[in-house]
Amino acid sequence: MMQVGSTFGDGSWTYGGPPDRARVERAMTLLGDARPFYSVWDAAVAGEGDGDTASQFVLVQPDGDGYEVIYRTADGGMGRRSTLLRADGGDRFTAAEATDRVMAYLDGFAPPIGALLREHPADPPLPQRIGRTLNSRSTDPLLDYRRGYRDELLAQLRRMNGTTRWSVALWPIPPRVRTWNGIWRKWSSAESYLQCAGTADAMVIELREHYDDGTFDHFAVVRPEPAGSGDVVVRWTGEEMTVPAAEAFAAEEAAEVFLAYARTLRPPAEYGLRRLDELSSPAIN
Repeated sequence: MMQVGSTFGDGSWTYGGPPDRARVERAMTLLGDARPFYSVWDAAVAGEGDGDTASQFVLVQPDGDGYEVIYRTADGGMGRRSTLLRADGGDRFTAAEATDRVMAYLDGFAPPIGALLREHPADPPLPQRIGRTLNSRSTDPLLDYRRGYRDELLAQLRRMNGTTRWSVALWPIPPRVRTWNGIWRKWSSAESYLQCAGTADAMVIELREHYDDGTFDHFAVVRPEPAGSGDVVVRWTGEEMTVPAAEAFAAEEAAEVFLAYARTLRPPAEYGLRRLDELSSPAIN
């Protein structure tokens, strides 16, 4: 029997025979902030629970009022060569149409014959794999299946409203972690990361760096030139923080900071860092 793996991008995965249509239809109803996508892959090739290294898969993710369907074919590496299934008049499908394409894919682990496809070019590869965590609970690898890394980050940051979407974090995935489930579990013990909290109009960005001797520093990222004077109130999930204008970011500028971190594990060189003593290791005299 054909062996299939599937995941919702939240650390959960299943392994076994191919899902029937009712199961795929139910998966469509479960997608949201906590379950950002539904992916089905050839587990006989990738191995049990190894969806992040699968050489071919179909992935469905909500986008606005519809769904995007992305195929990865066996001729490219993860995040390097993907094709986006394109609907007439746009790139969005209804839940029923997305389900049709998942079921068609399962006939042979390939896009349906005659399907209209559009190449989805990838950004230059990142030097290391990066995990992305939303609201401290939904975690997946940062990938460029759908759009370039900057645009992917910007889309997430623009959705921040301080209530249902209030936090984004990036962190380096250790080389030994190779599965979706492993990535999801590793976030809770990540020692170095870049994170933000707030809304798309006003958020704070913090950097945590862990050192070989076991100590760590926690910093607020500081804009080189303040965008205005005075203080800014940043709010999220009932919390409120008043910060200098130089430490409050809108989504567009924050995306540049996050992109730099994804590539270098540091904010852009021109940005400053203010050490937060209360969140850092005690000074060693």
